[in-house]
Amino acid sequence: GYVGVGGAPRTTYDNFNAERMDPTLFSDGFNRGNAANLGAHWTNLSGAVGIVSNQAKAASVGTNLAVRHGIVFNDVKLEAAVTVLNTGFSEAGLVARALPVAPGANYYYAALEGNNGSFSVAIYKVVNNVKRNIGNVASIVPFATGKLRFEAVGNSLKLFFNNVERVNVVDNTYQSAGLAGLRGSSDAIFDNFTMA
Repeated sequence: GYVGVGGAPRTTYDNFNAERMDPTLFSDGFNRGNAANLGAHWTNLSGAVGIVSNQAKAASVGTNLAVRHGIVFNDVKLEAAVTVLNTGFSEAGLVARALPVAPGANYYYAALEGNNGSFSVAIYKVVNNVKRNIGNVASIVPFATGKLRFEAVGNSLKLFFNNVERVNVVDNTYQSAGLAGLRGSSDAIFDNFTMA
């Protein structure tokens, strides 16, 4: 629809701005009791993602992947607060277009990564469970925690960290609608997940 301003004669306006607002399709602050899984709206596809102290936490060694089942879209904007470890290799990120036929094997993935105190962000495509970097890796030293946003719109994939665009790539591998969710290594933490 249209937006604008209206008023009586001789009314003045200054600095009017209108921005598109994407409706929130789903949000989860994980504010419930500790549990081995995320609850009724989520499905763990590999490893284990549960709730600890009102946050989602990856619990298994290796890849931990949980998706919000029942909502399948082509274009999606995902956001969550993520935290990785300061030691060893650690990753926490957002998954888009996980194909419903084999949702744990094929999808896009935007991640915050930690490697012994150095931190970066990147976009990957996962094909048959093999992760491949498709975007530039942007260093964001010294942040082990922050707000990650992943936008998958058409063939455009954008990753924002703390509201700053860090990676922007074009890829045509997955154009079909898919599931969205969380992926992380052991002890990765997620909070305030939203899907729009």
